[in-house]
Formats: sequence, structure tokens, C-alpha cells
Amino acid sequence: MLKRRDELEQVLKPFFTLSALIPLLLFVFFLAYTLVQSMPAIARLGTKLFIGRWLPAAGEHGLFPSIVASCLVTALSLAMSLPPSMLFSIYVAFYASPKVRDAVRVLTESLAGIPSVIYGAWGLLWLVPLINRYIGPFFGCYA
Repeated sequence: MLKRRDELEQVLKPFFTLSALIPLLLFVFFLAYTLVQSMPAIARLGTKLFIGRWLPAAGEHGLFPSIVASCLVTALSLAMSLPPSMLFSIYVAFYASPKVRDAVRVLTESLAGIPSVIYGAWGLLWLVPLINRYIGPFFGCYA
């Protein structure tokens, strides 16, 4: 039985290797395509593309504000989500009863099966109007 399994594994090894290389090759292809398509902008703007301001009306098309904003949002979301998630994980792993642990495992696996696009759509259609209505006025945002 073991010999047959080893033979099957040797036959399927090239397929598995190719399956593992396809995502890497796709990433390299998309990166190369993006770089080739952005060459005219990079050639025209040079380093100003990455360190300039974003003022399209003035003809300035720098990416620096978008890069900084992305980094800040990432850092803020990590700072907000990491402590509670670590505390909850420690609780579930070391202190929760087996019944609670199993319920949390099932819930986590169910939520992990939902595509992130669905969470984004939920946030856009439900959470943004809620924040806009109840939290926005505190910051002078009225819609």
C-alpha cells in the first residue's frame, strides 16, 4: 500500500509543483505589467510621483499622501485589533471551557469562510451610514 502511494505521489509531483508556482508566476506577471504600464508616469514625473502632493487641479499627481494614509490606516487598525484579539485568543486557548472553545472554533471557521468583499460591502452599506449619522456630527461632518 505504501509503495503504491509513493508511486502516485511521484507521478503527481510535477502537477503539485506547477500548482504551487502558478500564484508566484501570476504575482510576477502582475507586478511586471503594472511597472510597464506605469513607466510613462514614472518617466514624466520621476521621484515627484512618490514624494509629491496630490493636487490634480494644480497638475500635481503625487502618491505620497495616499502612501502615508495607507500606512497610517494599517497601523491604526493593527493597534486597535491586535490587543483584543490576542487577549481573546489567550482566553479561548487557556481559560475557556471545552464547550465555549468548540463554539468559538465553529463561529471562527464560519466567519473565515465569508469573502472579505462581503465584509467590505457590509461596512459600506451599513456601517458607514451609521457612523455618518451618529459619530460624524461630533467631528463636524453632516451628510
